[in-house]
Amino acid sequence: MGIRPKIDRADLLSSLFCYAFYTCLPTSHRVWADVREALYKCSEQDLDPELVQNQLISDLKYHPGSRAPVSRSHQFQAFNWFSIQAEEFKWKLIPEFSSVLDKELEELPFVYRTYPRGDISVTLLEENQDHLSHGTTGLITWQGAYCLLDWAEWSEELKGKSVLELGSGIGQFGLTAVQSLQIKEFIFSDFHHSVLNYLHLNISLNLGNPPSMEELEEFMQRGYLEPYTADTVRYSTKDYDVKSTTKVRVQHLDWRDYQSSLLPRVDIVVASDIVFAKELHRPLTDTLVDIINTNSCPAYIACTRRQEEGVVKAFLEMVEERGLSSEIVYDRVYSPADGIIAHYEGLHPVKVFKIHQDSLRTEKPSKGKVYF
Repeated sequence: MGIRPKIDRADLLSSLFCYAFYTCLPTSHRVWADVREALYKCSEQDLDPELVQNQLISDLKYHPGSRAPVSRSHQFQAFNWFSIQAEEFKWKLIPEFSSVLDKELEELPFVYRTYPRGDISVTLLEENQDHLSHGTTGLITWQGAYCLLDWAEWSEELKGKSVLELGSGIGQFGLTAVQSLQIKEFIFSDFHHSVLNYLHLNISLNLGNPPSMEELEEFMQRGYLEPYTADTVRYSTKDYDVKSTTKVRVQHLDWRDYQSSLLPRVDIVVASDIVFAKELHRPLTDTLVDIINTNSCPAYIACTRRQEEGVVKAFLEMVEERGLSSEIVYDRVYSPADGIIAHYEGLHPVKVFKIHQDSLRTEKPSKGKVYF
């Protein structure tokens, strides 16, 4: 019993370091302060520096995030940070750490980030620098997906259901949900061909047969450009043979230009962070009305407050003008301790709204209500 705390300290250090390493968080992020605290505890308890470093290297090797390469630039930054801490604690670096510090390389346009959630980890190729360089915000992850996952786990509303996600982006919500929520069928959808290409890769990386490490390395430099182009993406659908009991499909769906006959038959609709652009409120409302009334199903949309409340409120009022109802079913205010991987924006309140046919109304219309 007496040596157990020492083992726990090394495990905690390794767990935190692997998390910070495979999420590709910059060393300025607060999670690295937690790593430093764990490192201090190891030093304070006189753990063997060589054994601790060997455990770190071993855990990095077998971590789920190792399914994809980590940019050499981030490796340098992480290992250089570790070497500075080690020098302070008078630890000698083992060769596996020191060899990475020979040369710092430039940042690449794309990066693989691993998002852990319980026993599930999802690795995504996403944009690393300019979040609008491809004319879409869909190539990074947003915190609304975290809240939607929290709601889905808490409510169990998706269990055994056929689910359509609007604005799936690169797949953070769907790829996690497919592996953890016992969903019958999950249909990803988005409109931009670049987003659907990255989604295609991320499905293969997490649920199918991923490309080789050499190919994955190459994608960090040039991105992923298959199988769609702007000319071929319209109305496309693709079914995937995945390592899951859930049936998985990707469907091109542009709210501004779709055919009602091609909309899928589903039990439930989900989405996160899709109402931030007022110019899309009308086509999004039209799409929701079409899907909800055709399927007699509800929609659950996670909305993050990034602007004034009027953006979300205007959308909900438009929805209700079309004969649907809305109500809050879940809300969260996240703190840095929650481990939200979104270092490019601050944390904001998030609420999940249920939108459904008016006959199922349980609350008064939204007009005049304050939601945030």
